[in-house]
Parts: sequence; structure tokens; C-alpha cells
Amino acid sequence: MSNKVFISFILILLFASLSDKTGFTQNCVTQPLSSQYQCQTWGTNDGVYANIYSINQTYDGFLLVGCDQGILSFDGINFISLVESSLLENGKECYSICVLQDSSVLCGLNNGTLLRYREGLSTLFDSTNSFHKSSISSIAEDPDGGIWVGTEGSGLFHYFGGTRVQYNASNGLPSDFVTSLAYGQQGEIWAGTQEGLCKVMDGKISVLTKNDGLSHNFILSLLHDSQSRLWIGTPGGLNIFENNTMRRVEIGALTSEENIRAITEDAEGNIWVTSFSKGIYRISPSLDKLERLEEMNGLPSSTLVYSMFCDNESNIWLGFSGNFGLSQLQKPIIKTYTQQDGLSGNNILPLYATQEGTVWIGTAIGGFNKYSQCQFTNFGDLLGLGTNPVYTIGEDSDHNLWIGSEEKLVVFNGKTVVKTFQDMELNNSSFHAVFRTRDGSLWIGTNNGIYIFKDGEMSTLTKENGLSDVQIFCFTEDSEGNIWIGTQNGGINIYHNGVIEQLTVNEGLSDDMILCMVEDSEGIMWVGTASGGLNLVDRSSGHIYAYGKESGLDNTIYQILEDNYGYLWMGVDRGILSIERDQFRKKMTDSISTLDPKVFNTSDIDQPLSVSGGIFPSACKLPDGTLWFPTSQGVAVIHPDRMQAEVDFPQMVIQEVIVNHNLQPLGPDYKLPPGVIHLEIKFTAPTFISPNLIQFRYKLVGYDDDWVYPKGRSAYFTKIPHGNYEFEVEATNRLGQWSGKITKVPITVKPFFYQTVWFLIICIFIGLLLVYSVVRYRIRYFREKELEILVDKRTAELQELNRELDRRVLDRTAELAAANQELEAFTYSVSHDLRAPVRRIEGLVEALIEDSASQLDELGKDLLGKVADSSVEMGELIEEFLKLARIARQEIDKTELNLSHQVKEIIEELAEADPERKVSIKIEPNILVNGDPRLIRITLQNLLNNAWKYTGKSIKPEIIFGCQEQDGQKVYFIQDNGVGFDMGHYDKLFTPFLRLHSDDQFTGTGIGLATVKRIIIKHGGKIWAQAEPGKGSTFFFTL
Repeated sequence: MSNKVFISFILILLFASLSDKTGFTQNCVTQPLSSQYQCQTWGTNDGVYANIYSINQTYDGFLLVGCDQGILSFDGINFISLVESSLLENGKECYSICVLQDSSVLCGLNNGTLLRYREGLSTLFDSTNSFHKSSISSIAEDPDGGIWVGTEGSGLFHYFGGTRVQYNASNGLPSDFVTSLAYGQQGEIWAGTQEGLCKVMDGKISVLTKNDGLSHNFILSLLHDSQSRLWIGTPGGLNIFENNTMRRVEIGALTSEENIRAITEDAEGNIWVTSFSKGIYRISPSLDKLERLEEMNGLPSSTLVYSMFCDNESNIWLGFSGNFGLSQLQKPIIKTYTQQDGLSGNNILPLYATQEGTVWIGTAIGGFNKYSQCQFTNFGDLLGLGTNPVYTIGEDSDHNLWIGSEEKLVVFNGKTVVKTFQDMELNNSSFHAVFRTRDGSLWIGTNNGIYIFKDGEMSTLTKENGLSDVQIFCFTEDSEGNIWIGTQNGGINIYHNGVIEQLTVNEGLSDDMILCMVEDSEGIMWVGTASGGLNLVDRSSGHIYAYGKESGLDNTIYQILEDNYGYLWMGVDRGILSIERDQFRKKMTDSISTLDPKVFNTSDIDQPLSVSGGIFPSACKLPDGTLWFPTSQGVAVIHPDRMQAEVDFPQMVIQEVIVNHNLQPLGPDYKLPPGVIHLEIKFTAPTFISPNLIQFRYKLVGYDDDWVYPKGRSAYFTKIPHGNYEFEVEATNRLGQWSGKITKVPITVKPFFYQTVWFLIICIFIGLLLVYSVVRYRIRYFREKELEILVDKRTAELQELNRELDRRVLDRTAELAAANQELEAFTYSVSHDLRAPVRRIEGLVEALIEDSASQLDELGKDLLGKVADSSVEMGELIEEFLKLARIARQEIDKTELNLSHQVKEIIEELAEADPERKVSIKIEPNILVNGDPRLIRITLQNLLNNAWKYTGKSIKPEIIFGCQEQDGQKVYFIQDNGVGFDMGHYDKLFTPFLRLHSDDQFTGTGIGLATVKRIIIKHGGKIWAQAEPGKGSTFFFTL
């Protein structure tokens, strides 16, 4: 461009600045309430049940949530039920929560139960059924420690000094249905009822109704705020009682038709109210501004809010009716502005901030936007860029904006375009960077070098002037007035008084592609590269330090900003990093091995933070300290002051102490029994602003004095010797700063007796006694020597006597074995010899019955029948006795057997013999064992016969045969649902001839189970049974 053209351009600028014509239409969008907060919701999948009736907070920071399943405690990470399930058997819904001055918690349930939770234990506050099962709607504590309890049906109760006073419709309350309570500063208690607002003071009751200005007599909610105003929510709108005057609150959309269910006050004095019909409102402390929260990302509903609470970190908590759970409204560290807030597009490229705090925003599709005084203005295509991306934005000394794109450089005075440079006017350049130096010069970085406008003159810088590369990406100016030029492939060029100094990989840079540069408040230059990470350039020492992925950062750094608190913020591929500048000093001195930046990779709209890179200026800092980063989802605005607002560190709390898997009662110290093999201590630090960023460290002083940095919130120790220890644990805040407040818990592990001082004293005494004994022994030694020969002689005699006794024992054992064999043979012989006479008796009786029965009277026939039955029973008994004798003599011959097949055959035989029976049979297939086929069949026949017999009276008889694994061994079982037996007589079960059922009930010999047991024992197994009268029995055996 010639000087003449440039002067003409200046005249055009001056003329345009006088023009009132704007040539564009503004699209200004004021920030809604939803854009000031981010929302997170917890539901049933997180352990939060439907219908959140009440919310409160303990003094140590836990959020308390009253819901359908009782009361939950929340530390920001986990929900834990506080009350034992046994206390919730007849009512689980927690309608009200009150945290008392002594740190205990009162919980009012829907069945009239009032519970007190303190130090891990839950007890009944009043066990006299004073509330007559009326739901406890509200609880309050006065400064004197008096407890006020409002019920839905039994009125209002006051507990103080061991006394209880009841207020109801019979002594002054307009209704026994109390909905809410609030304590006033003058010592009065306010009670909302179905029939008006009550004031109770010094035992006297006064009532306010619609006649006194209330919009409705049914009181739904009460709040006494920080300005001593009483807020009253009703089905007919919101009311304020102040200076003995009642007035209705009607601001904007908030009318007397609102159904106000919940009221709370935030840290700034704003009043939040919920309406079942129109959602959530925020009212300014001066009542001159009303904001409405309607739809919001992450908010399940705005009209079904049942309860509301502001915690000590200024978070707003919303409890919903239905299945919507619990929501948290939090002022975000990172706030994202998108097209919904008025931007022309979400893919943001350059961001430029003026000294007044105005932000100019370029997008990837040619859109141009302005942010000023909490409003966005979208200029559309006023610049004439079409859909070409905006690469750069800068400002000259006359406050005109210079906007560069691929083919144009546009000069804009804030209202109209006053000049457009086409690429052909500046050597077919695309415009990448616009930068104004402190002397007022305007530097234009292009793909063909640099154009400098100063005092109406234009000059250029190219390789001929000493540039290492003409592809210009970024600029900055250091505190000494040097201009730093970042290039695509030539590293950094430092310009001063016409001289260019090059700084490349040859001089120590980690990469020659420079994306961003910034000088911090201490004069250190920070350089972001495309693949070499972050470079620290210390001009005073001449050192360059590189920090990449191996140091804990990223290799690509798109943006760098310094906040007002000594932190660097960087845009990288994985989001936005925040790191304390002091960490780099520690890394230089090897005080730390790696950097530990905080990573913000998700925005408040639950989208991944994908920052935009390769543009200039790529990020900006406003006078209010906020940091603006471009992303593909909008502008990400960071509030570092909200990070620093967390000055108060979360309070450390010991939650559980578990010794050898046994939970210990909570206390200030712990005295543990001897033999601590496993010790687990669970701790937490409740906070609801980025709780996952809280770090912990612990140590057990006296056991291991080094800090342990856990990933979770538990400490583990094993095999702790006896002694005195001190468990120490400390937490950081969200910034990673250690609190310095170490929670200390004394722990004593008691010794075993042999580890005590008394045991040592006893050992010393025994030692002295041994010394004394040795001395005595030496004295008596020679005297006893004389007796030694005699003792030896007597010893030899005793040994010979013992040998003689051993021979006699062996002889007696052999004689006993022979006698047993003779006894078995005799038993078999007797049983065999008795069988023939018994059979003859059976035959004679049968003949007598056939031939002479007609000659006998009824008594004779009955006696003759009994003789026949007895002879049959005697035959069966002899047969079983013979079987038992044969089994005792028989050697087993094991082979592989299929028990399932044998069971099936025996069942078929039983069914064929008794075809009228319908029995359900279940047989596990292919159960294989090693055993004697004949003996195993006898075993199964006895057990199955018994099962068939004892299920004879069952309505739906069932017999099951199967196998199961117990302690690594196969156990076979036969199960039935018959009459069973009393386990009190189990010791008689396998004894011969002893039966658990009479013959009138079930016939039998009493030898079958004895036979089974002998067979099982011969196989090296064992048999046992389990039964219950009327429910059947199960016989188990192994082989």
C-alpha cells in the first residue's frame, strides 16, 4: 500500500467516525438466571430415592436429605443412609430435618417417629408416642436449646428442660395441622398451619389470617431471613411480615396465584421460592428484581420442587417430588456461552478484549459478535466476510477494530465498516494476527510476512529483514518493549529497534511452531508450541525450560493466560489446564518429579471442552479477572475468583473404623484389642464444589511415618503390633493446596498377655526360680548320684514289666478278635436256624386259616391273624438281621457305578409295587461313584423305601436324588417331603431296633438305617440327616 492510499484510508476512518448510521441490527440477549448456574442431578441410580421432603446441612459439611427411604448423608461423592433400617420398619419417609446446636440431628418421619442421630447412633427422641402417629412436618430449635416439633394432626410440641408442652386446637392453635416452623429474633416461634400463621411467645399464641393481610390461610412454607423478615408461602402467593406489617409480594410474573412450596435464602441475601405452576424464582434482597428459572440443562423439572436449601458453599439444592431426585445449582468455575445466549455460532476462533472489558468474538463461519455489559450483540455478515472464518481481531490506537480472514482485512469502528483490504492489496496475503504495540504501532501478521502501520506509514518485515519464517502466527510485547513474533516453522523472532534476534530449536526451544506467547507478572515469557509443549524462557538467565507430556502437561499448547492468583491457564487438546506457577520452580529444583495441573475437560453444559487453536488472539483476560477461551461449543469463561473463594478447607471427618472386619463405635480415640490383622479407616471431607479434586494423605505415626497419598478415601494397615499410635489425615482444597489442619486420632493396640510388663516380671521371677533350682540341684547332685544306680535298676525292671504288659495286651486283642468272629458267625447261624421254624409257623397259620377259619369265632380269627402278622414280621426281622450279619462279614469289591441308574431302577420297582401312588421323582443324571454294586444297591433301596414309605401321607409327594459339593467333597442326598422327624431324637436314628415312628404309623424293622450306616462306613464315607416334622427329611452320604 502506498502512503497516499494509507492517508486516504485515515481520512475515511475520521469521516466514518462522525457518521450516525450503523447499518446493522443488534441481537442483544440478557443473561437468564439459568446461564448463571450449572446443574447436576442425582437420582435412584445414585442412591437417591423419589420425593425429597427436606434438606439440611451438618456443621461439618454433610448434606442431609430426607426422602422416602429415610435420611441420607452426602459428602459430595457418596450417599449413605444414616438411620438403621430397624428404626424405619413402620415408616421410612423423612419429612423434616433439624441440626441441633450439639451437632446431633433430629429426623421427623411420616409415622410420628422422631429420631435423634448422634456420633453414628440413632435413638428415639421421644418413645412415649406423643405424636399419635401424626407425620412430623417440621422441627426447629430455639437459642435456649428448646426443641419445637410441628405435626400434621397433633399440633405443636415444645421440649425444654425435660418437660413437654403441647399446643393444639384446644388451647389456642387454629389447627392441629402444622406445616412449617421458623424462629424469630425476638424469641418467638412462628408456626404455619392450615388455618393461619401462629406466633408463640412466652406460652401465648396469636394468629394471623387473611383478615390480617395474608393472601391465604393455608401456610405451606416459612423463612426468617437475614434482614429479620418473615417470608410466608401459601397456595395464594408469597407474603412478607415485617415491622408488624403483612404485605403480599407481587413482582413481575410472581403473583398471588402462585403455589409457594419452598423458600430459602442464598449467601448474597437473594430469596429463592418455588412455585408448583411456574417454577423457581429468585428475588433480590431489595425486592426490586425478579428472575425466573425455567428450562435448564440438567434440571429435571422446575415446577415439581418440594424442598430447597442453600448450603455453606452457596450452592442451591432442589428436592423434587416424583422420581426426579436431587439437583444442585452451582455457580460454575467455567461458564459456556453459545448460540442460545446470542452468539452467531458455537465454533469460536479469535477473542479480543478491550481495556473497558468489551469482548469481540470471531467464529469459524464468518460471524462477528460483541459482548458488553452482560449482553451479546450479533453483527451477522456486516463485515462482508460471508462464511469465511475470522482468524484475528485487533484494535488500533483510535479504537477501530481490524478483523482478518483468509482474503480480507476489515476495519470496523464498532458501527460500520470503514475500510476493507483485499488480499491483493497486501501481496495476496491471508491475515493471521493483528497486534498493537505500546507505541501505537499496528502489526499485521500474514502468510507473507508482517505489515506495520505507524504514524500514517506502512512498512514490512520479511526474510530479507531477518525473519526466520514469513508464516506469522502470534505476537506479544515484553516489559522491555521487545516485540516477540511467533512463526509457523521458524520459532520466535524478537524485534528491537530494527534488529531481529532468532530463537529456535537451535537455541533451546522444544519446537519451532509457535502457537501462543505471554509474559507473566514476574517477567517470565511462556511459549506454547504445536508439539513441544510449554517453554519457559528466562531472558535474565538465558535458560529455556521445556515442559511436555513427560512432565505432566500436554505437547500442544494452544493458549496461555495468567490469572490474578499466580496460576497459569492453558488450552490443550484434553481441555483447559490450571497450574500454580510455583510448581515450575519446584520442578526446576527437583522438589517434585512431575507437574500436577488441574484438568477441566467438561463444560457447564456437560460437553467436552474442545478448545480452538491456531488463531490470534486465541484467549483473553478481562479487567474483572475472568479468562475467556474459544472452543468448538462456544466461549468458555473461567472465573478464577470462584476457585480461590474456597479458602475454607473442607472439614476432615472420620466416617468408619473397621478392625478385623468389625465396625467400631466412633469416638475421639480407639483402644483396639490384641492381634490387629486388618485396620481400615474411612474418612472424607464434605464439599460440593468439584469434590473429585480433593486430595488426601495419611499416616499412622509409630507404624509408618511417611505420608501415603490414596486414590480413594480409605486408609489400610495390616499386622499392627501392640503400642500407641496416632492416625493423621489431611485434605487439600480444590486447588490442591494442603490445609495444614491435620486431623489426629489416637489409637492404642493392646498387647497379648505375653507382651505385657506383667508377663516380663513373671518371666524374670521364673528365671530367678530356675537359678535357685540349679543351685539346689548342684547341692543335691552328689547325694542323688548315689541313688542313680538304684534308679537305673528299678527302671530296667519297670521296662521289662511294661514289655510283659504289651505282650498280654496283644494276646487279649487277638482273643477279642476271635471272639468277635465267633459272635458274628453265631449271630448268622442263629438267624439262619430261626428262619426255618418261623417259616413253618407261617405255613401252619396259613393252613389253619384256610381250613378251620369257619370254626373260629371273631376273637379267634383276630388272634390267629395277629399270629400270622407276627410271624411275617419275625421273618422280616430275621432277614434284616441276616443281611446285617452278612454285611459285617462281606468284603467290598469296588467298581464304577451309575447311582442315577440304580435310583431310577429302584423307583420303578417301588412304583410297580404300588401303582396307585403318584410321586414326583427328580433324579440328577449320570452321578458316577466307585463302590460295591450290591452294597450300594442295598443302601439306596433302604433310603428310597423309607422316602416312598414316609411320603405316603403327603398331598403332593416328592422324592429328589442329587449331588452337591461341600468343602471340596461330593455329597449325595435323597430328599423327600414326607412326615420328617424330630431332630431331638437324631441320636437314635441309626441305632438298630430303635424306631422314630410306631408300627401304627409306619411299619418297619428298625434295622434298615443301621445297615445303611454300616455299608457307608465300610466304604470309608459318612451319613447324616436333616429333617423337620411335617416338612420331610434329607439323608446325605459320602463314599
